[in-house]
Amino acid sequence: MAVIDRARARVLSPTYTPLPYGLLSVASGQTEGAGSHWEAGIEYQPDTCAMAGVTTDNCLDSITKAPTVTGIGARGSNPFTVYAEIQCGPIGSYDEMAARTTTALTNGEGRAIERVFWTGVAGGETIHPHLAHDAQVLDSSGVVPIVLQTAASVLTTGASIDVTEAVGSLEGALSECYGGEGVLHVPRSAVAHLAANGLVYRDGQRLRTFGGNLVAAYTSNDCEGPTGADPAAGQAWFYATGAVDVRRGPISYSSALPEALNRSENTLAYIAERTVVFTWDCCHFATQVTLGGTITGGAGVG
Repeated sequence: MAVIDRARARVLSPTYTPLPYGLLSVASGQTEGAGSHWEAGIEYQPDTCAMAGVTTDNCLDSITKAPTVTGIGARGSNPFTVYAEIQCGPIGSYDEMAARTTTALTNGEGRAIERVFWTGVAGGETIHPHLAHDAQVLDSSGVVPIVLQTAASVLTTGASIDVTEAVGSLEGALSECYGGEGVLHVPRSAVAHLAANGLVYRDGQRLRTFGGNLVAAYTSNDCEGPTGADPAAGQAWFYATGAVDVRRGPISYSSALPEALNRSENTLAYIAERTVVFTWDCCHFATQVTLGGTITGGAGVG
């Protein structure tokens, strides 16, 4: 069959629209300036999440006020880098390559951040904190130990529970521990089950439970439990935390490095990257969920 020689018109690729309801939709935070110390990791002293005390005594002077021995506890987070790479010819428009790699990065960074937030896996290293972890990790290099990682408190043991019971269990624990607007973290494959059972509704570009908490649906369909193990087929792990914060640095570019040039193919790797640090407030719960079973027919996401 003869090959038809014809000129091809160069057009834009199909428009990419990111899925809603992901981790970034529920996170506070902002794009930080370059050169900030936060890019080496952060530490902070969280506000207390404890319930306020009550008394029938009109004179509060009679209440015993024990001095703090160790001071206010500190939390910390490790930084990591998300990047996108495009192979191109060494001669061409750098503005075009910057635009293409920027698009590639912004299209894919949400999924990458979600993967690290759930599993902690980033380039062969472990990032703290992350959801699927069952032990506390401390940074004891300073005067006061800093909590880098909390252990997920598993609310159910043995057999998994259905989605309705799971949401109720997580929200109940979250209200006792936090009392504020928290986040439920679920694989995106669970959204259909949550909606069919009338457990969530759409609040703009975010999902919310009727209990008032936000829902982050992970596009990579992460299901690992606190030990890092995958659940049985038809099951998943759900997590609940306090408010989530994600800090992202400005996008930077690299193509002038010697290792960016593939001499055998005469191509250049153009890379866009940015630094990311995330954390969550106070609480960290987990429960194993059965996604199958009878769908009761709820109000759906509307």
